[in-house]
Amino acid sequence: MDLERAIRNNLTYYKKINVELKSKKARTGLTHMRRNFLQKERVADYQREYDRVRGMLDHSLTNHMTRDLLIERKKTLEKLGAKIIDQIIN
Repeated sequence: MDLERAIRNNLTYYKKINVELKSKKARTGLTHMRRNFLQKERVADYQREYDRVRGMLDHSLTNHMTRDLLIERKKTLEKLGAKIIDQIIN
């Protein structure tokens, strides 16, 4: 077969190509993993801010205008991925 003979004759070249392909695949995986990590970190940040806003609404006496702004921010954070968690989930 011509393909087997070509591979045998150019074994160093194909090994080098194989290493390059593996490293490119690894970089792609790392990029995907980093993107997922940053997205989860962003959602966690929104969750912490959401919890802070809920705490302010529940435990403080604010004037009407400030309360309305906090409620609007709470709705915005819910749209961005923050969730209400009132109890520990096993």
